[in-house]
Amino acid sequence: MKNDKLKIKNKEEKNKPKQQKLTVEILDKMTNLATTGLGLVAALAWNDAIKALFRKIFGEQETLWAMFGYAALVTILVVILTIQLSRLLKIAKEREEELISLLDMKVRKKER
Repeated sequence: MKNDKLKIKNKEEKNKPKQQKLTVEILDKMTNLATTGLGLVAALAWNDAIKALFRKIFGEQETLWAMFGYAALVTILVVILTIQLSRLLKIAKEREEELISLLDMKVRKKER
């Protein structure tokens, strides 16, 4: 009986890292979903603000050309923003790699 309890305890200990990994994965997915949802809320708020600006500029009647102009403007802004964010991400990743490389070199020096 004591042997069975040890086996169960050992099995539980082996499963802890898996459970922790699953918890981290769930937390990561929940964070991504929450961030995406909040991004959508922000995008809809900006959409309403820009539409109100267009109504003020072009009047209450929403002409087809004004709607296409709005869509084109938003598309251009999104493309520019996405390009800039991609560049920033690339720079951040390069700096992170440099930092990891420097830290790795320091660790190797200490080991000698």
